[in-house]
Amino acid sequence: MRWPYLTMLILISVALAAMQEILYQRYSKVPILKFTSPGDVDPGLYFVVKFVPTLAAVVYGVLWQFADFEVRRLEAYYQLSKEGGALAAESINVDYITSFNFFRPFRALRLGHHAVALSSVATTLAVSLVPTFAAASVVLSPSRQERMDNPNAEKFLFFSATWSRLLTTTLLVCAVLGCVLVRLLQSRRSGLLADVRGIAGLASMAVVSHILMDFKDMDTAKHKDIHHKLKHNRYMLRNSSLAPDDENPASTQERDRYQDTHLSENPHPLMLRPAGWIPFILGLLAFTGFIPVFLFTPADIVTGKAPWVITALAVSLKLSWNATETAVRMMEPFYLLSRRHAPARTLMLDYTALPFGYLPLRALFNGHLLVFAVGLGSVMAEFLTILVTGLATVDGQVFLREGELGDKGRLVNSGQETVASFYVSFGASVFILLYMSVTACVVFFRRRHPFLPRQPNTIASVLAFIHQSKMLYDFVGTAKYSSAEMARKLEDGKTYGLGWFSGRDGQTHCGVDQEELTSNYKHGVGYSQQNQPWNMQWDVL
Repeated sequence: MRWPYLTMLILISVALAAMQEILYQRYSKVPILKFTSPGDVDPGLYFVVKFVPTLAAVVYGVLWQFADFEVRRLEAYYQLSKEGGALAAESINVDYITSFNFFRPFRALRLGHHAVALSSVATTLAVSLVPTFAAASVVLSPSRQERMDNPNAEKFLFFSATWSRLLTTTLLVCAVLGCVLVRLLQSRRSGLLADVRGIAGLASMAVVSHILMDFKDMDTAKHKDIHHKLKHNRYMLRNSSLAPDDENPASTQERDRYQDTHLSENPHPLMLRPAGWIPFILGLLAFTGFIPVFLFTPADIVTGKAPWVITALAVSLKLSWNATETAVRMMEPFYLLSRRHAPARTLMLDYTALPFGYLPLRALFNGHLLVFAVGLGSVMAEFLTILVTGLATVDGQVFLREGELGDKGRLVNSGQETVASFYVSFGASVFILLYMSVTACVVFFRRRHPFLPRQPNTIASVLAFIHQSKMLYDFVGTAKYSSAEMARKLEDGKTYGLGWFSGRDGQTHCGVDQEELTSNYKHGVGYSQQNQPWNMQWDVL
């Protein structure tokens, strides 16, 4: 989020736009490459022409995702650090973790969070449109039918005028959005003296003030209840400490503005529920079946006329997979706590703060194999976009018939794929889709049951889980601690869990605290119900 990285993004955007325009001017009428047989093309040149444009577009999108993750994660703290603080409806009650890419900018604009809106729009363009336009910009000539009729004729690769200009324009729009984003981010302060990671980070900021008193009786409250109780309260962040601001009450206009909450009342993320998982898995399986259909049947006419369609579909699957990954990232620390007796490092665990690519490595190091599998699936989804883009211009029937008399060495020359490259791309694409399908099924069946009263997707939601925890005593004076210092502070042999416990006020509460807890939390079952004799007998059984 600092200016060197954002400036690099802007320069890359401008450089790619300029490169695309130069290449278009150079190769709009003169072919980029001409060949009779794909085997005649130098392997290095073949790789550059076939994979580098889409690879560059995918890497470009990933770079934007790095910045967008941080902008969304820390926006609430910027709002709290403004002069006069911010209302709860604009800060601690806002969810930018699980909100969908296409709706997020509208929500951010309504709240006046312009940095999130700019970052979300730029990232959506970079992740979805740039790879699609890059794939569509390079066109193989002559048409597929002409190549099939005369496979040994000379073939040419040109730049498409329409798609090239759309790609250049999109990159320049991203550059402009990046410039405005730099201006916004460098003109305000975050109020943070250390990076906020996990439950421990919030506990260290909230323990020194009276903010936790506002969460009385909210242990198992829904987002709607929390929103209606806190929406007109004003909070501020100073020196990494959260505090209520009772001296600046909400104005009449502000009170009328935030009547309803945008948060889901379901305690489980959409992609871990049947309503989200079933359409996603059906889409994955349909796309897996679609690949051999458009390769080996007459349905290839679709990709013959619009080869960019398959890239767009792959990008859509990638965005849906990212939603699944986000849900797993967010819920994992709380899932570990719900299993009870989790080590102290779980309080500092925050997978939502880890950048793309580093997540699976960190999860593997922590021994969290499900998170590792999902993170690895995200990396594979990026490669899927590259692989299927190359397959979009291929007639797979040619390779099935290559052994037939008279066809060998003739029909395989009708496209830009060699026999080896075709089967490698096809096999790798199907393997990635099957891996994603299996992993999505494992994630759903392992995490489909709610184990929290509400989603921990806002600051307020997490604070309500710890407002009466005895573990808060351990966080006194830690607001300015670094991650390493916090880890050393918590290395005292204590374990932690999520369930029912006796709080600092002597009453029974539901949330996160140090062990031993009174009992586990069961979704939909209150503490008094859970401890009825018949429920206890069922627990034993």
